[in-house]
Amino acid sequence: MMQHDSVRGTCTIFWKERREWAGARQRKHSGWLNTLVLVALVGGLLPDQLKPVWTTSWIPIFVAMWVMFYRVANTIADSVAGERERHTLESLVSTPLPSQAIVWGKIMAAVVSAAPAMLLAMTVALGTSNGYTLIHPWHVYTVAVMVGIVLDGVLAGVLAAGAGMWISVKSRTTRHAQQTLSGLSLLLWFLPIGVNRALHGSLTSPQHLQHLGWVVIGVSAGLSLIGGVAVFMAQRSLRHLSGC
Repeated sequence: MMQHDSVRGTCTIFWKERREWAGARQRKHSGWLNTLVLVALVGGLLPDQLKPVWTTSWIPIFVAMWVMFYRVANTIADSVAGERERHTLESLVSTPLPSQAIVWGKIMAAVVSAAPAMLLAMTVALGTSNGYTLIHPWHVYTVAVMVGIVLDGVLAGVLAAGAGMWISVKSRTTRHAQQTLSGLSLLLWFLPIGVNRALHGSLTSPQHLQHLGWVVIGVSAGLSLIGGVAVFMAQRSLRHLSGC
């Protein structure tokens, strides 16, 4: 019975978040503009510079992870920290809904909201890497890359949502939460690039690309572990907020 109530509560929070974000997008159009700019930068510039290895390397997987992390983190900061500023988050956590239902409902809504931008960026990137030509057959993503884009992208979104909720509850204002999560997004962007440069580009060498499937498995396991900790911390912060 408790598990059934938790599932119903998760669905309730999910649809609540979706309705609120849909209304916010209708009131301001900056979200669509930001999405188009993000898709143009990620799907246009990077693949054009990395055409030889784009569809077979770890780079599109990392880009998908970053897009999901960035989009979900911003969405969660607006949602949770905004509710904290309006003093409606305390009312939400004081309801009979379990804390895990609130957390997972918000996570699911944020991930679903961010997924279209990620998939659109990866599609545009595929066209850019092939030069949008119909003369020659297109080089499509390998199976390992496609699995990594979807699986690791979703896991990165869950990580961003869990960490974002924990940071947003602890932050004084929405702006402070956004600045902290933006810093984490920049760190996620520059860390693998810096490692690859320190290794003189060996991460894109043919030897490493042969083991891409194992890389996807390892990254998925790491994201699952860290994401699980982030979700646990988010649930704990909400329980502390409610005084339970």
